[in-house]
Amino acid sequence: MSTTNETKFGEWLTEKLSYRETSFAQFARDLDVSRAAVSLWAGGSRYPTWENIRSIVRYLANDKQTEASLIVEIYNLKPTTKETTT
Repeated sequence: MSTTNETKFGEWLTEKLSYRETSFAQFARDLDVSRAAVSLWAGGSRYPTWENIRSIVRYLANDKQTEASLIVEIYNLKPTTKETTT
């Protein structure tokens, strides 16, 4: 089974939240998005909109990882074709 860009992003997001010890529910509240949207992103069913990606980057940036480095990581995971976003 091949790994899709959405799956790569979902794994990336899950790893980042786990490192921060942040639940999907807390992350959803903090970003003001639905818990279902976060589950879809993390599960690889959907890719977030660029507006949501900006919010994710701001949320995850810290003294060890800048917004710019996070954007590069996400850019390398982005879909290569037009795909559904949430």
